[in-house]
Amino acid sequence: MREMIISILKLTKNGVIEQENVNKETKISKSIGQKLLQKLQYDKLIYLKGDMVHVDTTNRLKLAVRAAELGADIERLSHLLAWKEFENLIAIALVQNGYEATENVRFKHALRRWEIDVVGCRKPFVLCIDCKQWRNGISPSKLEKIVAD
Repeated sequence: MREMIISILKLTKNGVIEQENVNKETKISKSIGQKLLQKLQYDKLIYLKGDMVHVDTTNRLKLAVRAAELGADIERLSHLLAWKEFENLIAIALVQNGYEATENVRFKHALRRWEIDVVGCRKPFVLCIDCKQWRNGISPSKLEKIVAD
């Protein structure tokens, strides 16, 4: 199921897809693919209409969360999401860990406008998160520079 969800996320970045493409991507038979897709529809994560698989933005996030719950690599999942979906996923992760999460917090300081992508609050902690999707990973030296800034 996890690999099917990952395939759906990969294939639905640009909209609706054919069930056949999901089966090819996951390398499973049509009958097994149909059963798994029907289960995802029953769980209200996708919508099947004819041979097409429909997934809206909210359900793409739910699919990503489900894949993570099934043991999918978070970094791999993050590459399958658009930047806004990635920020939403971070907020969901905070909420699932007992934080209150607020996205796109804007404020002015020292005559400048600032924005924090996600702020998570859980006494006594406040987490300010600037979400970045590193396509090629991040080197230790780059990480040190980011932390220093």
